[in-house]
This record gives sequence, structure tokens and C-alpha cells, in this order.
Amino acid sequence: MIETDLNSDNDERKKAAFFVISNYLKDNKAPTKAIEDEMYALLDTLAFETGYNMKLLHKEKNKAHSLTLSPDGTKLATGCEDGIINIYDTANGQFIKTIDCDDWANLNYCKWIDDRTLIAKGWNVYCINMNDSTITEENIGSYDKIIITGQNFCYTPWRQDSILVVHPVINGQFIKPDTIHNQGVGISSICTYNGNILIGSSDGTVKMYNPQSKNLSLLYNANFRIQAIGSNDSIIAFSTSDSLYIMRHNGDKQDIKRHDIKYINSIHLSRINNIIVINKNQVATIDASLNLKNINYLNANRIKQIIPTADGECLYVVDDDNNIRYMKTEKPSKEELLETVIRNFQLENYELTEGELIKYKLYN
Repeated sequence: MIETDLNSDNDERKKAAFFVISNYLKDNKAPTKAIEDEMYALLDTLAFETGYNMKLLHKEKNKAHSLTLSPDGTKLATGCEDGIINIYDTANGQFIKTIDCDDWANLNYCKWIDDRTLIAKGWNVYCINMNDSTITEENIGSYDKIIITGQNFCYTPWRQDSILVVHPVINGQFIKPDTIHNQGVGISSICTYNGNILIGSSDGTVKMYNPQSKNLSLLYNANFRIQAIGSNDSIIAFSTSDSLYIMRHNGDKQDIKRHDIKYINSIHLSRINNIIVINKNQVATIDASLNLKNINYLNANRIKQIIPTADGECLYVVDDDNNIRYMKTEKPSKEELLETVIRNFQLENYELTEGELIKYKLYN
């Protein structure tokens, strides 16, 4: 058994990286399967501690508070301090343009309604036309929770947590809102689902509101406060203090599975392929039986927001240093793990012996 100290000290981790690579490459013989698995398990831990292959897309000049990906996946927008929105090209990370909402407040929420229209919330709510950068604004006062669903901007007013306001936005204009009363029960989380609004409540109920029919229906009662909720077109996921529930809803029929995962405070699902991101540090695939497969733990230190692409193959991240990064959701291959550890621990100049060089060539 190979032992090494993987504590939080970077020098110790660097020594561990040297140790792993030098042991893996120490002679001319190919390692046994057991040794190889052990080496890559250590490489996996080391790569995890340094963020796997999380790559820098761009470094914000302004302090970023929110992050959103356009529906077609080609543009990334960041809501920043002092009412600034920056737009980037996801293909190459190139800066496209800045939009100034002329707001002293931080833009702590932004979301695309479609590929041409962006909603942002600072002191006021702003509807931005990406084609000509025209801005329409609406003052909604203080709020607690906020989402975009279809052409609707929805929020819970501050200190009125049993009310949900649904504000339609048509052709860049704010239309007279509807108000949903959640039967006097506090709304703890909200998300969108096939053009509907899912409401997680403090009494453990999950309800669905249809903006067209204005019908509010009960989907499930977990009996404990709903902490977080997320969905795509086929899956609904929500959490209590000690459980994660995954549901497939189809009219009057629904399948649901409970998982023993505690303290979940954020859930994101990719639009297709059923990739779920939990608490900014776990990524998994939801299979046909509603089980979690291929769980991948991320290094989530100092991550402010994380969102999956529509296909779930990549994640976009903004951290406390205002770096915008992206990474693949699948675990790196063995070769990528080795490359990641070499890069992240700056081992490119590590001098190999002749035997190590032969071994390195065997696996590269």
C-alpha cells in the first residue's frame, strides 16, 4: 500500500505528486493492475484538490455576482458590480461587449429569456435587447427569490414569502403581473419546469403553477421544508435537510426516488442528458431508474456560482477572484489525470531517469 500525506498544505500535496509520479514511473516494467489503480486513485485525489482540468475562460475586471449561459450556448453573461453586464463568446472566451445598466447596485441575478434578450436584477429589473443594447427597466422593490420561466420574470417580495409575483415580459416590455398566493405557506425555493413554475414550500410541499391556466396543483409532500429545487424538461429534483428526491412527472403519473444526501442548498440540471450539479461540488448522471451514477466530486473552494451547459458536458464557474472557468463534467481519463497533476503542480521540469523516461513513453 502506498501512503502519502494529502493534507491542505500545498507543499505536502506537491511532494505527494512527486511521489506518485516517481513511483508510477520508477522502472522499466509495466505496473501490475493493482499498482496502476492505486497510482491513479492518488492522482485522482491530487487532481481533485487542484480543480481537475478547470480551465480559465476569462478574468473579470469587475466583481462578478451572477453567471448565465444563453439558450443556444454561444454566449455567457456575467452580472457585475455597479450595474455592469459583460458578454463573452463561449467558443474562445473572447470578450464581446459591456452593457451598463447605470445602476449603483450589484447585479446579483441575470438570465437569458431567449438568445436575444437578457433579464438582470440590481436595484431595478432590466430587460436588455442584445441586438441594439436597448434597456427597459422596472422597479419591483426588495425581493427574496427570483427566477425566469419562459417569458415570465418571477419573484417573491421581501418579507412576503407566501406570495409569488409573475411578471410577463413581451417584446422587451414588462406587462401587468399576476400574484400567486401559496395558501399562506412560506415559499422556500422556486424553479421552472416546462413553462410552469415549481414552488418548494416551508411545509414540505412541492407545487406546480401553470401561468396559462393560473392553476396551482400539489405534486408531492416531503413533510419537511424544501431547501432547494431544480428541474429540466423531464426531471424534477428537490431536497430537504436530509434527503434528495428525484421525480419524473407525467400528468397524473409520477415516479420518485429518495436519496440519503444531506444539506443540499442548490440544485442545477442540464437541459438534456440529465446531468445534476449539487451544492457546487458534486456532479452526477441521473439514470432511467432515477439513481445517481458516475458521481464526480469537484473542488468547490471559493466558487460563487456554477451552471451546466444544456447537454451537461461542461460546467461554467465564477469564483471569488472573478475568474470565469469551465470544465468537463466527465472525470478525466488516466492520461488527462497525469497531465492535470503535472500541470497543476508545475512538474513539467521534473527530471526523469532513463527508466522513468521509458515508462513515460509507454503510457504516452
